[in-house]
Amino acid sequence: VTLGHFPLMLVSQACYVARAVGYTIIPNPFLILLLEPLHGVTYGSMQLASVDYMATVAPKGLEASAQGLVAAFNRGLGFFVGTMLGGVMMQELGSKMMFHAAAILVSFSSVVYGVCWGVTKSSCSCLAYGVNRRVPSQP
Repeated sequence: VTLGHFPLMLVSQACYVARAVGYTIIPNPFLILLLEPLHGVTYGSMQLASVDYMATVAPKGLEASAQGLVAAFNRGLGFFVGTMLGGVMMQELGSKMMFHAAAILVSFSSVVYGVCWGVTKSSCSCLAYGVNRRVPSQP
């Protein structure tokens, strides 16, 4: 079964929200280990979706540069901003509020992302499936 990059990113976001909320409701710190497999799903599916999407939209000859941009934003700017804002929020509001805020932010972005995916999927197959790929036939 092939999900494609748009649904795979939604899977990543859903797993992140489940993890963030779980961190705030689990009373015993050792039980958090039960949530940690979701980190692999979250990070792995986000990376796979990002790389796949960039591979579909990158102009011929610029594929490696496009993947460099993915790495720069995901592992560079994204980690920096997330760590800085998360640290400030944790210090000022506490860890529960920080994880609740993160879950709310990712939930909101998931809704926006899902709506955008639905709009692009219905209006332009080149945006929904990538410009360098053949659009799969619908059953």
